[in-house]
Amino acid sequence: MVRRLSSHGLEAVSRYTGQVVSPQSGAGRVLGRWWRWVARQVPGSVPPNALTLLGGLAILCGYLPLAVFLPRLRNEDGLEPPAWALVATAVAVVVYQTLDAVDGMHARATHSASALGELLDHSVDSVAMIVVGLSFAACIQLGGSWLALGVNFGIYIKFFMAQWELKNTGREVVGHVNSSMGLSLAAAFFVWTAVTGTSWWTAPLELPLLPELGLAGGSLPLPLPTLLSAAPGLAPLVRRQHLVAAVALVWCAWATWCSSLQVWYAVLAADGAPRRARRWQTALAHLVPAGAAVGFSITWASWSPAGLLANHPRLFISLSGLLMSKLMSSMLVARLADQLFPVYHSMMLPLPFACFNSYAAYMSGRASLVPELGMLRTVFVVTLLVYAQFVGGVLDEMREHLNISLFGMNHACPVPTPPPPPPLTLCTDPRCPHRR
Repeated sequence: MVRRLSSHGLEAVSRYTGQVVSPQSGAGRVLGRWWRWVARQVPGSVPPNALTLLGGLAILCGYLPLAVFLPRLRNEDGLEPPAWALVATAVAVVVYQTLDAVDGMHARATHSASALGELLDHSVDSVAMIVVGLSFAACIQLGGSWLALGVNFGIYIKFFMAQWELKNTGREVVGHVNSSMGLSLAAAFFVWTAVTGTSWWTAPLELPLLPELGLAGGSLPLPLPTLLSAAPGLAPLVRRQHLVAAVALVWCAWATWCSSLQVWYAVLAADGAPRRARRWQTALAHLVPAGAAVGFSITWASWSPAGLLANHPRLFISLSGLLMSKLMSSMLVARLADQLFPVYHSMMLPLPFACFNSYAAYMSGRASLVPELGMLRTVFVVTLLVYAQFVGGVLDEMREHLNISLFGMNHACPVPTPPPPPPLTLCTDPRCPHRR
C-alpha cells in the first residue's frame, strides 16, 4: 500500500489546531447570524462530517435537474427548463452554503475539529465548485463556448489560489469578494431565471441612452452617449449573459490577485535575500501544475476536430474541474502534513497524448488515431478514480493515525483534573511553629 503521509506528516496532522482565516466580511458577515443560529440548533450528537457530506449530497441533488434538462448548457430546440428545476438548484446552493459554514462551527463547539474533517470539507467543496459552475453556465445559457470554459476555470483558479495562499502564508484573508458572496449571487440568479426564463439571458443588452446634461445656466447641452450607441454594430452581439459572465471573470481575477498579493507580502517578510528568493521560487513552482492543467485543457479544446467543448461541454469542463480539484487536495494535504507540494502529477500524463491526437487529426484533416469522445470519457474516469483514491487513502491514513471515526463524535481527550488538595488540619503539637 502506498503511503501518502510520512511519519513527519502524521505528526503534523496530530498537531492540527484549525484553519486560520481572517474575520468574515461582505456576505459572510451578513449571513453569519443565520449560520450561528443554525449551528445552535444542531444536536451535539450529530458528527460534523455528517453535515459536510449532507451538504455535498444536497448540491449534487440540485445539480441533476439542470443536467437533465440542459445537457449542453443551453436550451435544446427552444425548450425552456421547468421553473422548479431552477428553484431546486437555488435551494440546494443555499443548503450547501449553510451546511458548509455550520460544520466548522459545530466541530469547534464540540471539540471535534481535526485535519481529517478539513480535508473532507475541502474535498466536498471541490466537487461543489464544479457543480455550481456548470449550473451557473447552464442558467445564463453559455453553452459549450469559450466563455463557459473561462468562467469555470476562473472559479477553479480562484479556489486553487486560496489554497496556494494558505500554503505559503499560513492564513487566508477573506475579503468582501469571497465565496459566500458568489454562492449567494448564484442562488439569486437561479431564482431570477425561474421567474423570467432562460431566454431572458440571451436577449441583446439594451442600455438606455443617458440623458443630455446641461451645463450651469442650462446652455450648451453635453451629450453622454453609451458604448453601445457609439458602436451600433456591437449592440446586437452583446447580450446579458456576456455582461454577467464578464463580471464573474472580473470577480475571480480580483480574488486571484488578492491571493497573489498576500503571498508576495509573506515573501517580503522573510529575513535575508537568499531566503526570500528561495520562498518565492517555491511559491512559483506550486503554480506550475495548475498552469499545465489550464494549458493542456485549452489546447485540447482548440485542436479538437470533434468539437469536444461545443458538443460535450459538461464532460469536458468537469474533467478540467477534476484536474484542478486533485491539485487543490494535494496542496491542502501538503499544508496539513507540512510536506512538499509535488510539481509532477501522474494524472496529467494522458493530456499531452490527447492534445497530440487532436492536433494530428486537425492538421491532416482525417479522423483521429483514437476516437476523441472515447478518449475524453476514459481520461475523465481515470482522473475521477485517481482523485477518489487519493482523497480516500489520505483520509484512511489520518483516521488510522488519529484513532478517530469518520462519522463519530471525535471529542478531544479531556485534560485530567488534578485531585483536590487534602483539607488543612490544625496542628496540636505545642512546639509546632504553625500553631496559632
